[in-house]
Amino acid sequence: MGREVANRHGWQRTGRRIMDRVERALGAAEVHDEFGTPFVWLSGTYQDRIRYRGLENRTIRDVSRTEVAAILDEISADLKASEDPAGDLARPGLGKTVQAAVWAASVRTAVAHVSSRCPVAGSKRWM
Repeated sequence: MGREVANRHGWQRTGRRIMDRVERALGAAEVHDEFGTPFVWLSGTYQDRIRYRGLENRTIRDVSRTEVAAILDEISADLKASEDPAGDLARPGLGKTVQAAVWAASVRTAVAHVSSRCPVAGSKRWM
């Protein structure tokens, strides 16, 4: 996480001092690893589902899988009935953009990962 903070500030190196400050700044926050990307939650506020907030100033890697899971819950019946579920995954509010293609690839990866763990169709436990 220290490297990410340093990168976002334009610093090329992450030293011990930066790492220590990041750790202190986190305090009692909870950090959840999602496919190699850390997501920070205030202590006691983690949920397995939260409403998708759109990309706004975020990259697709900045979207928590808890948001992806909420979208999958909403559209799971449609995906199950669809002739082109992968194509339908590109539609959750993002339009026909490059970001939609990235979104679809990300969701397909998440679905493949989760499907291997939870094969029950229609289950709320996608993630």
